[in-house]
Amino acid sequence: MKLKTIFVVMFFLLGSVAMFAQEGGQGGGQGRGQGRGQGRGEARGEGQERETVVATDKVTPEMPGVVKAGTKIEIVKNGLRGSDGGVGMPDGSLLVTANGGLDKVDVNGNVTAMVDNAEQRAGLALDAKGRVFAAQYSKKVSLIYPKDSAETLTDSFEGKPYIRPNDLVVDKKGGIYFTDCYQIGAKRSPDDLPQAVYYIAPNSKKVIRVADDVNR
Repeated sequence: MKLKTIFVVMFFLLGSVAMFAQEGGQGGGQGRGQGRGQGRGEARGEGQERETVVATDKVTPEMPGVVKAGTKIEIVKNGLRGSDGGVGMPDGSLLVTANGGLDKVDVNGNVTAMVDNAEQRAGLALDAKGRVFAAQYSKKVSLIYPKDSAETLTDSFEGKPYIRPNDLVVDKKGGIYFTDCYQIGAKRSPDDLPQAVYYIAPNSKKVIRVADDVNR
């Protein structure tokens, strides 16, 4: 009887020790997990703060006729998907290609969709009439706004499609210069046009290649 009593007592003691060890292990695991999670969260917060400070503390060099040296760069809008090709407007707003189309960001950061589908647009340019032109990765250069005047200006040269029109600018006469080049790391073909700069003559669709020694 005494032996049986000792066995029962030892059984319960061992069970209690095992339960205590398991609870302690879980608690310790939770503590370690929380510590790692909190550490990452704190690191992200600090990292974001540093990124914001760095971004807003940057200043521009002098750009004659555009901006004075030392002008502080400000972030006017976050969260735009695939934003590119920003163009400043006379009223202080900004045209930008984002979210698959053409958006306008006003001075208060409000976004208005102007064109829903800009067909893989990249660079933007504005002419004296307020029309918006885009270089498009869909291998063309187009007038995209006003929407009722939208048209393709060029999608090939000497019978070959462009590589990937990227940036463009409108001159005082209304002509358009645009670049055509490979994306970095893209596969190249000997049948492709050379990387080049082209010019679309004013009020026409005549295209001239003005440089073909562009390397990227």
